[in-house]
Amino acid sequence: MKILRQLWNQKGLDAAVENVPEDRYGFRNIAENISRSILSLPQEASNVIGIEGAWGSGKTSLLNLILKSLFSTRMDTRMYCMFPHG
Repeated sequence: MKILRQLWNQKGLDAAVENVPEDRYGFRNIAENISRSILSLPQEASNVIGIEGAWGSGKTSLLNLILKSLFSTRMDTRMYCMFPHG
């Protein structure tokens, strides 16, 4: 069990993708398309976007890639996580 826990905690097995070169899920194009969709939303109102999926399906990785794309446009972007990490 100790070995399994060590493997599980190593970066790469359970760590979210942070940058495009790390994209092991092939989410780059999806993230760019979502970013373009977000940028085309009306600016007059607040917008909320959610990502839903099973544990380990890459939600955080996709979100990180979307945020990287949005940050590159200098758009005012904020992320709120409903669940505490720790």
